[in-house]
Amino acid sequence: MIDVLKQLTVLYVEPDAQSRIETLEVLQAISAKAIAAADGQEASSLFEVHRPNVLVSAQVLPDMRGYELAGALRALEPQLPCVLIDSVAEPENMLAALNITPKPAAYLIKPTDYKVLKNALEEAAQLLLRQGRCMVRVSSDALYCAVDGTLLRDGSVAALTQHERRLLDALIQRRGGWVHREQLLIHVYDDPDVASEAGLKNLVMRLRRKLGREAINTRYGVGYRLRMEPQHVLLPR
Repeated sequence: MIDVLKQLTVLYVEPDAQSRIETLEVLQAISAKAIAAADGQEASSLFEVHRPNVLVSAQVLPDMRGYELAGALRALEPQLPCVLIDSVAEPENMLAALNITPKPAAYLIKPTDYKVLKNALEEAAQLLLRQGRCMVRVSSDALYCAVDGTLLRDGSVAALTQHERRLLDALIQRRGGWVHREQLLIHVYDDPDVASEAGLKNLVMRLRRKLGREAINTRYGVGYRLRMEPQHVLLPR
């Protein structure tokens, strides 16, 4: 399955400048895009412009609580996944946060371990997947759902085979870069005795018929790539 987190935009809200800079660098490394705000008002303005997919916010902000910000942004995007980070485990804040609907993907306590933060973001991304809203644009007229392996093109839905899904996942992960044939043979086929150059070529041809003839580029002696860089798409409810 594709790395969904690498397709998403994260809005990070933290009043402390040093913590904001340090954590933003981490978020930018593990997501497609990360933007930062110092308070709720700035976060709301950035949300209107960038429409991020996930909110990561400190609980204590200069102008409101993190769960209040989550509630305000969910007036615009009702299913927005959020990760809340508190300085201490205050029961009142935790209870208020857990009462918002839907509940936060995670409630973390500072100092935040970056592995724990990444796990929380992955859970937030999985929430989007389970909602059936997280898709990837893989060609000018085709959207791919990584959850069930379906392809939406020209108003029609097509199912991909297991090998077609693995091939497309591998191409998406490279974000428009070339993928060598040897890498694809390993990624697509479980049994090395089944893997073959001819089989991979036929598989690419079948996937092209579903994506569009121009969707996959070939470079002889190198491999394959998606013609356009895959783009995350969050479908409206």
